[in-house]
Amino acid sequence: HTIMKAEAVFKELAKRINADMVKQVGVVYRFDITDGDAKKSWMVDLKNGSGKITEGEGKAQCTIIMSDSNFVKLMNGSLNPMEAFMGGKLKIRGDLMASQKLSALTASAA
Repeated sequence: HTIMKAEAVFKELAKRINADMVKQVGVVYRFDITDGDAKKSWMVDLKNGSGKITEGEGKAQCTIIMSDSNFVKLMNGSLNPMEAFMGGKLKIRGDLMASQKLSALTASAA
């Protein structure tokens, strides 16, 4: 079992999400994070209640697919989301506009 750096990032994000962020974003995201052959998924609910993050797959309006190392860079601000998308380091399935609201998460992770 691979320990991904993303796990620590999601734990930290879970402490920071709140009802205000939910009001601002209003989207359920799924993150599919890969590390070599390993893949893990997290659900980030920024639509209901005061928000929550759970490990595992589920229904989402927007699915973000990226490598563990690029996810960490995205969340610490060293990788620009638009550049990552254009450079193929980040793939989006579903609602492309919802991905624009990800800055609420990246800003809170910094």
